[in-house]
Amino acid sequence: MELTGFFRKAGPRRFLTFLLFPAVFLGCRPDRKAEPGKLIADALGQQVTVPDSPGRIISLAPNITEILFAIGAGSQIAGVTDFCNFPDAARQKPKAGGLITPNPELILRMNPDLILVTADGNPKAIYDRAKNAGIPVFAINPTGWNGILESVRLLGSVTGHQAAADSLAAGMDRQVSRLPLPQNKKTALILLNESPLITAARGSFLDDLLALAGAGNPVPPGPERYPVINPEGLLKLDPDVILWPSPAAFPASFSDGPLKNLSAVRNGQVYRVDPDIFLRPGPRSVLAVIDLNRKLYP
Repeated sequence: MELTGFFRKAGPRRFLTFLLFPAVFLGCRPDRKAEPGKLIADALGQQVTVPDSPGRIISLAPNITEILFAIGAGSQIAGVTDFCNFPDAARQKPKAGGLITPNPELILRMNPDLILVTADGNPKAIYDRAKNAGIPVFAINPTGWNGILESVRLLGSVTGHQAAADSLAAGMDRQVSRLPLPQNKKTALILLNESPLITAARGSFLDDLLALAGAGNPVPPGPERYPVINPEGLLKLDPDVILWPSPAAFPASFSDGPLKNLSAVRNGQVYRVDPDIFLRPGPRSVLAVIDLNRKLYP
């Protein structure tokens, strides 16, 4: 899921609300006939009847699109979001709308036999509305590293590419397991937004990426996986490294105000990183871990 951009539109309270279906499918296509398929439990425990050979899949998240192409299911994609830009072939797919505002008319014209979403929370409304439209919806929920690998395997199962998905997941896990992990870990903080300051805490997939790269997360455990912190709190955390996954320049407030006293700022350990790689829990999460490991321990 691409977090940057979504947060700026939706606000901090909805930062990771991946319920991608608004109440637009209610009443759509109630006469659609169920196709033969297999019953598979998705990441949220919902039993979904998935077509045996789905050939018209709508992917409503960039990380899902990346996984589908990586396991050889790209030709089965009938539509993607406006934000699905990797690999290059994804740019050529018909667009189904935004992440949280998919266009129902476009989606229905695409005549999908399966819709794939990523959910952070209870997706019951998604299933209810899609059921009313006669379109199966399958959710993944990659909230951590194991969740990312499981998402790859699940999408392999629903698309008929299980062997390729299993191989991809095993390869991803093998790559990160080989990274050097020093005994004296540096602390790294992922800054997701400037105003307010938002970071990644324990229980998030980004926290898992930090751990796999050999970094300690200075943000203490709490009820929020992506908490808002104040400048004073950030100064107390004083991380060794700060990551800024954004195409924008690093916030000027870190050089003009009290935050310039952070160790990471003073020591030149602030890095702007590719948000598409760092904020999409999918195959390229491996690249994020490797890149961070090299930045921490050159």
